[in-house]
Amino acid sequence: MKLRLFIIISCSFTATNAQNIKSIGFKGGINRSNQEWNYNNISVDSKYQARNFGSYFLSADFFAKKYLSVVGDLGYISKGRALTVQITDDVGNYLGFSKFVERFSYLTFNPQIKFHYDIHKFSPYLFGGPHADLFIKHKDHISNLSDNKTYYTNPKGNAIILGITYGVGCEYRAGRYGLQIEIQDHHDLTPVYKNSNLSITGTNYIITLGLKYFLHKI
Repeated sequence: MKLRLFIIISCSFTATNAQNIKSIGFKGGINRSNQEWNYNNISVDSKYQARNFGSYFLSADFFAKKYLSVVGDLGYISKGRALTVQITDDVGNYLGFSKFVERFSYLTFNPQIKFHYDIHKFSPYLFGGPHADLFIKHKDHISNLSDNKTYYTNPKGNAIILGITYGVGCEYRAGRYGLQIEIQDHHDLTPVYKNSNLSITGTNYIITLGLKYFLHKI
């Protein structure tokens, strides 16, 4: 039900403004993600490592003005972390290391305001706006470990995560086609997961390359 509502809202935004669409496009890249797992009842002295996950977006520009436009991104994003653990036996003898990788996947919708300045065929820009991430699935992976996986917490993510997205980019236009590069902070304002004992928060920095098609000639 929540997935249907999420898709309806996203599609309604696009359909309502279809006559004002300037361009459509696809962009994909890497999300450099990390998480903090904050327990209320235990102290965990561990440093988590950031992980790279793929991120993919369908994008459309609306209401194009001289310096301003509205952008709608609908895409797929993964968030998570990695943790390397030293393994010992019952008497403390070193046995090796194990890597634990956590991954939360989402469908994301990001409406943004975009400020751009055109210089011939180039157009550098700033952008920002809210985002809503709808939880799809959770997956973890443990390598080189013979112990039972139930040693680790395996939570489902919150159904929807709200936050803000902001960043910089540059676009090159040749005829009706364009190439773009973006760097953004996909900043969450609500936790990835939270209950009485555990709160998970995260950081996400995304870099993407994209291809655009302009519906109207200059």
